[in-house]
Amino acid sequence: MVNSHLPIVADEAPKGDFTARWWAKQPDGRILCQLCPRACRLKPGDRGFCFVRQNKNGEMVLDTYGRSTGFCIDPIEKKPLNHFLPGTPVLSFGTAGCNLGCKFCQNWDISKSREVSRISNIAAPLDIALAGLDRGCRSVAFTYNEPIIWAEYALDTAKACHELGLNTIAVTAGYLTDTARPDFFSLIDAANIDLKGFTEEFYRKLTGAHLQPILDTIRYAVHETDCWVELTNLMIPGANDHPDDLKRMIDWILTEVGCNVPIHFTAFHPDFQMRDIPATSHETLSNAYETAQQAGLNYVYVGNVHDVARQSTYCPACRTPLIQRDWHQLTAYNLDDNRCRNCDCLIPGRFEAKPGKWGRRRQSISIEPNATIDMDHASTGRPTPTEWKTADMNKATTIQALEPHELNSIHHAACQLVTAAVKNQTVDVQRELGQLADRKVSGIFVTLKRGNTLRGCCGMLGASISMAKALSDSATQTALHDPRMAPVTAIELPHLTLSVSVLGIPRDIGVIGEDRINAIKIGQHGLRIRHQGHAGLLLPVVAKERDWNARQFMEAVCTKAGLSQETWQREDALIEIFDGVDYSAAFMCMEPEPELPAVSHEALQKLSNWIASNLTAIQRGATPFYYATDVDDMTIAGVALLVSDDKHRAFSLMQLNIKEGIPLQSTLFRLTEVAAKHFQGMEEAGQKTITLAILSQLIHHGTAGEFDTREVDPEKRAILTLDSKRWSLAFDTGQRIDDLVTGTLTAERFRRKSTMIYSAKCDSTHSRFAISSSPSAVTQAPERAPAVAGSFYPKRDSEREQLINQILDDLTNQQKSPVHPQQVSAAMVPHAGLRYSGHIAADVWRRIDLPDDILIIGPKHTSDGVDWAVAPHETWVLSDSTSLRGNLAFATLLADNVPGMKLDASAHRSEHGTEVQLPFLHRLAPNSRVTAIAMSGAAYEDLQAAARSLATLLKSLATPPLIVISSDMNHFADDVENRRRDQLALEKLAALDPEGLLNICKQEDISMCGQIPAAFVLLTLQYMQYTCNYQKIAYSTSAEATGDNSRVVGYAGVLF
Repeated sequence: MVNSHLPIVADEAPKGDFTARWWAKQPDGRILCQLCPRACRLKPGDRGFCFVRQNKNGEMVLDTYGRSTGFCIDPIEKKPLNHFLPGTPVLSFGTAGCNLGCKFCQNWDISKSREVSRISNIAAPLDIALAGLDRGCRSVAFTYNEPIIWAEYALDTAKACHELGLNTIAVTAGYLTDTARPDFFSLIDAANIDLKGFTEEFYRKLTGAHLQPILDTIRYAVHETDCWVELTNLMIPGANDHPDDLKRMIDWILTEVGCNVPIHFTAFHPDFQMRDIPATSHETLSNAYETAQQAGLNYVYVGNVHDVARQSTYCPACRTPLIQRDWHQLTAYNLDDNRCRNCDCLIPGRFEAKPGKWGRRRQSISIEPNATIDMDHASTGRPTPTEWKTADMNKATTIQALEPHELNSIHHAACQLVTAAVKNQTVDVQRELGQLADRKVSGIFVTLKRGNTLRGCCGMLGASISMAKALSDSATQTALHDPRMAPVTAIELPHLTLSVSVLGIPRDIGVIGEDRINAIKIGQHGLRIRHQGHAGLLLPVVAKERDWNARQFMEAVCTKAGLSQETWQREDALIEIFDGVDYSAAFMCMEPEPELPAVSHEALQKLSNWIASNLTAIQRGATPFYYATDVDDMTIAGVALLVSDDKHRAFSLMQLNIKEGIPLQSTLFRLTEVAAKHFQGMEEAGQKTITLAILSQLIHHGTAGEFDTREVDPEKRAILTLDSKRWSLAFDTGQRIDDLVTGTLTAERFRRKSTMIYSAKCDSTHSRFAISSSPSAVTQAPERAPAVAGSFYPKRDSEREQLINQILDDLTNQQKSPVHPQQVSAAMVPHAGLRYSGHIAADVWRRIDLPDDILIIGPKHTSDGVDWAVAPHETWVLSDSTSLRGNLAFATLLADNVPGMKLDASAHRSEHGTEVQLPFLHRLAPNSRVTAIAMSGAAYEDLQAAARSLATLLKSLATPPLIVISSDMNHFADDVENRRRDQLALEKLAALDPEGLLNICKQEDISMCGQIPAAFVLLTLQYMQYTCNYQKIAYSTSAEATGDNSRVVGYAGVLF
């Protein structure tokens, strides 16, 4: 008997086990899974290789149906899909498990998970489709882990998406049987199929699978379905990057599926069980790109590296750049529908008259049950579901009056629901609410706070449902599934404040422009904005708590939606208001029970012995034990491992996932492999000491500036301090908690205002330990290779020099009087591609009497390396035959004498702020020496201290260098608004006011990328007691190069 029922869309997640498809009963009582080629034969209780399909009572069940590891809105280019609705947002989600065993898995913590229910959020197919529609997404993607193994859930969601006019996307390895393949692809609109290699040996050894079924899937999807297909090949050094294998794969693509199927060659990064393999070089990807193009593939791309030229789409007929991409951001678009604007060549794919404008943003979301349908986004030609209707706007939009005792009952019920969620208990919400339970509401949000620290805020708005269901869903979501933070724990409940917001039906604000300000009543109205795929909502209480006026409230909801602050003024922006009643009080609960260990002392000791045994085995080349026997696997928040030996050599590691958790045993095995590699080759020492700490039940206590740790017992909890790049963990049963917090804060150079303070239940083999980590610097790199040649400026010497000469000649022809180079204290130049801002940068450089040494200070556009990185380069390479000198001696002086500065090549490896200036310097001052600093955010007092030290250093030099700020101005407002914001920033520069510059950028949301370097330079000039005059040389926006006024970047050139 083959079980393969037709998909039925579920309007809520299943309460019990979900009966799966594609299986058959066997004569021996087992069942045969017919979904993937593994053909697992399962006796009752067995799970398949994927772990999520199980034989229960003689039937196949899927226990990830309705459960997701999280939801995120991505650019479509991230899937990657370059020919399917470019620039549009896609709602992405996955579950857990996988039917492949890739040793190089990049999502191993999800795909190897063995505790689905504890890491997953509940989400029904229709709720997912509604959430995508409500947030302006054009598609929903099944990704992060292999969607084939949860095909029932994916297909039900796909059906719901199609009924709402949304597209569906599968990111898959394609390991699928002939039986299941037609069903799976019948509801998929686009797929990226991962062709991981092109030898059976590669698939067998590194994935535990076979090549032929993947090839069959690719052929079928391309030739037998309407699904748009693109391919990805992750190039792993020494494993699948041999030129012969690459050529055979390209030949197969050409022969079997054709020259118009796009392929993405992507860079491997060491992970999971292949951390000893180096990352893929840019050169390897470039060679694959060239090989594929020369063989006849029309659409070839590279990924996981910054390479604008090779991430862009070109017309195969006339080679016109059709779609230029900077990472996942579209920067140029030259298609008319699906035809080349230059030669009218037909470009295969799914294109529209205009591209989307989502950009490179990545936005995590939570799924709100019964979200409002926005019919404006459902006009793609498919019917909308008849069973779902928008709210009746003719009904009253105000809220039925609630008496004080009723609000108190609602608050009490919410507290009971949160407590039950945290303790995994149930509560009779009907009894708690009484007559209020069945009252219809349009929205409820539940908010938990600890002082001013948000601990969770989730809810729903738009559908008329019972108060009991709305409150139950919202309270549970807030307690456990707010995607922004760790789940709430029982011991922190007495220290929380709980607010319930009961909301009315959203309605159009009814006016446009400035009149919208007058239509808002602070304290009564909440706001929702939707514009070009962006959406944001703020509750009525938010404006009241923050003492905002109506204009500030409008600007804040725009910011929440990821829009520029003036978007509310646009006529095509949908602004809705809704009434709200808020009730806030201290959390009502019983005293929490004592915390119990997550892992017993006996289990900790077994795990410690397992780690020690595996360390020895791995170092000696023996086979390790992959799992610790007699120890339950589980999902935890984090794990810390400290290995030391008799020679006082120590190595520490931590793995942490605050929001979703990580699998215990596979994480420990991976950390053990890393530790073994660290000690490999060292002189043998005696027995190693293992300090192991299992972290769970995280509590967010606030920031370093304001935190509350009253309930923390140092005998049971560790303190974890972290910012975006650093962390520090300390556990000491004999110390006061305040001392532990102080210790973690001083262990690394944290930015105090943004540093988060957490505690974690800590089950440890030792009563005391402290470990920390911050970005490591690469202090030696004699040469700096070009990173943006071929994209920001021409790669070939002759073409680059021709462009520079043309820019300078144009400036000479336009000038009204001769330009004489002058000595200046400092300058500011833009750093966009030369076609956008090259004329302004050139105009500044040509006016300066350039000295022998030039110090360029710009922003960090990447997260690589330390915060304030001084380039340790002796040579800046432009091409094989062209370079400029660096000044390593001066760079070393900077790192030694300016607090916070460190020599670090990694921060400069992909940084374009300095590199874009080099073509001008090579032309105007080829013998100059270039030193560069890349800076990310900083506290103002830290900038002051560093500027004083830099001023002292520069004054000690016989000939100080020219200081140059490398910065663009505001990014991505429309041309009028961008110019307004830039003028505000330039006024602060003209006043030589560093603090004013930073303040105005914050107040007006001015995204001037080099505001920190600019403030730093202004402070340095002040401390050097230079008398400076501000001279604006030129200003423009990218609209002058592109003709697009809707989304521009500003550029300014200044002399001081």
